[in-house]
Order: sequence, then C-alpha cells, then structure tokens
Amino acid sequence: GSATTNSNNNAYSANNYKSFNFNELIEFKVGDKLKLYASYQPYNEEQSSYLCIEKIPEMVVPYIGIYRSSASSDNYRQWNTTIKNSDRYSVTNGNKNVQLQKGGLYRVSSRVHSHYSSGGQQYMYLYEYRNGGCHQHMSAKGTGTSGNKCHVFDEICALKKDDYLQMYDGGYGTVSNAAYDSFQIEYLPFTDVYGVWRSNSVYSTYQRKWD
Repeated sequence: GSATTNSNNNAYSANNYKSFNFNELIEFKVGDKLKLYASYQPYNEEQSSYLCIEKIPEMVVPYIGIYRSSASSDNYRQWNTTIKNSDRYSVTNGNKNVQLQKGGLYRVSSRVHSHYSSGGQQYMYLYEYRNGGCHQHMSAKGTGTSGNKCHVFDEICALKKDDYLQMYDGGYGTVSNAAYDSFQIEYLPFTDVYGVWRSNSVYSTYQRKWD
C-alpha cells in the first residue's frame, strides 16, 4: 500500500513562493519509493530544494513513538491514531497528552496544520509540561489569508517520568485529517553529542544572538 503526508500553506497569491517542510519518521522496506509532489509548479533552485534521509540506529527504534491526529478537543490536538507505539510513552487525557513513562533526552518533532476561515495570523504551540510548569514553543504564520497553514517543530527536550507534551492551535482550528497532523518522539541515548541554544535578543540587525 501507500501512505501520504501533506503540507499546505494557503497564502496571499499563487504567484508567491511558499516553503514546505517535512520531518517524518518512516519505516521503509526494500523496494519502497518516496515521492514529493507539488500542487503548483515547483521552484527549481538547489539552495531551497533538498532531500535528506537519515537512518535511525536499530537500538533506538524501540524507543520511537509516532502518532497522528484527525480531531481536536478545546483546540488541543487529539492523537487518536498510533503509527508506532513504545512503552516509553502513553497517550492520555482524551488523547491530548503524550506522557513520558521514562525520563531522558528526547527529540520531539511535529508537522501540524491550523485552519482559519477568516484572514489573520495563525499560531501553533508545542506545550512542554515539566518541572511543574508549562514551557511553550511557538510557530506563527503570516496575516491576510484564510485556510490551512503548516507548522513544523523539531525540538530537543530533557523530560522526566510523567512529564507530558501537547499541541495547541491558538483557537484557530484543525484540518481534521490524519495526513496533515503528526507527532513524533524519539529517545536520544547519546546525550553528550547535542547542544541546544535559544535566542532572546539580536546581535545586530537581522542577526540572532544565542544567549
């Protein structure tokens, strides 16, 4: 059989450039094929069009969880379709929480869509509940258009047992299709090879300062 994942960005005009990003964990078998299809004419330029494939070590595969959503509750995504399960995670609270059963360092990635029937800026939040509080990661898409907007997250998080993660769409709505909303979590056993920085200021005009 075949599987499809979608990235959709409704924008001001079909004449503008749009960037589409995928960050998927996929199990391939010998002979399987991967195709990328553009609904409009693709822009042919190598600096902005690329494909990277990374093989995940076999020892990590049992610690991967992959979930999809075709519904939401109070604007929180409900992960009601399990693509790959792991005993490190459980889906709780009406399928809204991905909860840790074991602590460690984790890579959390998600490709989700917000939907707005009126023109305006759209937001998506990854909520990381740890140490008794909520730590949020935000994605914003531009104003002036209605329809679907794709938000991609790729975070490294230090989490403990019973910490959990949620996706909240800022009150804008969902596409209600599992091909548009995915959530992936991967345990990282080699903690000394990762660095994470965040920016709260700029070094100079248009240049971030990782402070």
